Amino acid sequence: MNRQAEADVEATLLGQRDGHEPGGWAAPLAVAAVAVLVYLVTLHGTFVYDDPSVILNNTHVTRDWGRIWTTAYAPKAPDHLWRPLTLLTFAVEYALHGATAWPYHLVNILLHAGVCAAIVVLGKKLCGVRAGWIAGLLFAVHPVHVEAVAGIVGRAEMLCALATLIGLRLFLGPPGGLRVAGISACFVVALLSKEQGMLFPLLLLALLTVRGMYPPDSQHRRFDGWLVASILLLFTGYFAWREMHVGFYWNRSALSPIANPMVLSTGKDRWLMPLVLLGRYTGLLVAPVHLSPDYGGAIIGSVARLTDPWLYLGSAALVAWFVLAGVALRQRAWALLFCLLALGLSYGMTGNIVALIGTIFAERVLYLPSVFFLLIMGMWLAQWRTSVALPVVLLAALLGAVRTFTYAREWNDAASFYVWSYEHQPKSFNMYVMAYNEHMARGDRPAARLDAYRGREALPDQGLLHQIAIDADVALGDMKAAAESYARGRREAPNYQIQYPRAVGAPTQAISP
Repeated sequence: MNRQAEADVEATLLGQRDGHEPGGWAAPLAVAAVAVLVYLVTLHGTFVYDDPSVILNNTHVTRDWGRIWTTAYAPKAPDHLWRPLTLLTFAVEYALHGATAWPYHLVNILLHAGVCAAIVVLGKKLCGVRAGWIAGLLFAVHPVHVEAVAGIVGRAEMLCALATLIGLRLFLGPPGGLRVAGISACFVVALLSKEQGMLFPLLLLALLTVRGMYPPDSQHRRFDGWLVASILLLFTGYFAWREMHVGFYWNRSALSPIANPMVLSTGKDRWLMPLVLLGRYTGLLVAPVHLSPDYGGAIIGSVARLTDPWLYLGSAALVAWFVLAGVALRQRAWALLFCLLALGLSYGMTGNIVALIGTIFAERVLYLPSVFFLLIMGMWLAQWRTSVALPVVLLAALLGAVRTFTYAREWNDAASFYVWSYEHQPKSFNMYVMAYNEHMARGDRPAARLDAYRGREALPDQGLLHQIAIDADVALGDMKAAAESYARGRREAPNYQIQYPRAVGAPTQAISP
């Protein structure tokens, strides 16, 4: 960054240009409009993947609202998630329009648009107009966000991110009682929407590297004191209530290897696998070509192999982070340092590094970390000559929009989406089971049998896939095929207790991350 650019950023951060930044609201609104246009296709969508279990089949959402505040987000899951505000938004919508899907999707689209606009506004304050709009535009069309926007339950990601970004922007403004109240409200919304909201105080602390450029007068000290007291009080109340009703601790050994195979990782694999995951996440951020709603089971596995290129990409990404952090410190590039710290904090909570989470890998967990990654990219591209940077950014945005549109469209129909998913991810145990269940629910038994047959071909050691193949044979009245499927299942999955015959229509449970 040249001296003039540094002076411009410093002047902005000191408030000398607050309210007079070039571009006004045009850039945030334009970026939000792009986000809406790209995701309008999802208005034709329905409830897919985790949506039915969290919304339609959840009595806390459909009729017993009071239980939202005292029970886990997914009561049957082992990880004790607690997201009452997210569930409350679903409950309000269900009361207004029931199981009609498009309004849920519309709310998600508008939330995503709001996040994109907030990125531009925060980016302008942190590192200038150009960096802000570049980051917001790329975020709006980045394909890795499709799962969070097209999947209705991805709303937790957007609510948390929007509240966090607004709170960070408020923190960079002039001090005052209303601003303390606003930041505190943002903290509450983020905290009750998703677990990453607990990072809010740490992100404010990291932002002190930037906001420390303010003059240290007594007014600011009073502002900081009231803000610290407010956040401590709110977090103490949150911790006490959650511990009383849901609990923070949960037994990682209760995790299914289908959802998070790292429960099986031991020794060096337990410490190398996070590097493999970091490599995969880095690949998705840079080149989001191959996308999937499921990465559990045998897709990634639990063993880190020295021949795995993702291991080396993850190692390179970690080294690059430390190098950039060192450069930022040396050059006093505080905005860059903050974004690096925020990227590390927000990713670290979901990267299965210190403690395992409920899934080994999921595109939706990149929603908040990608904000800071793209702000860094925006800072970098903003230094290029306009004649070079503009076509590069527009080309990247166009490619991202096309990929986002085509992938988001796949989410519109549950059955075809599950089939598409296992065709693109042949080792996805969940997708075979979910496709089977969806086709059975629709009465399409031949299609259900095809799902089961294709599943057992791809994953012959998974006894449940043999079981549903038998069930499909029986449902079609093909007892000869059922007997053959039973013999095959006993041979290829001897440790699974196969039932023959099993009641037609017996429930089959997929393991959703």
